[in-house]
Amino acid sequence: MTRHQYSANTAIAIVVANMIGTGVFTSLGFQLMDIQSSFVLLMLWL
Repeated sequence: MTRHQYSANTAIAIVVANMIGTGVFTSLGFQLMDIQSSFVLLMLWL
């Protein structure tokens, strides 16, 4: 088994990317509850 070592910048980038990804999917769920039109929701994200 090989052991990977990541730099601090790489580790921070991975954590930030995961936080942003989680936020996108969480906020999308809340928006789906409030907005009934899929077209309007798509326009908000574009």
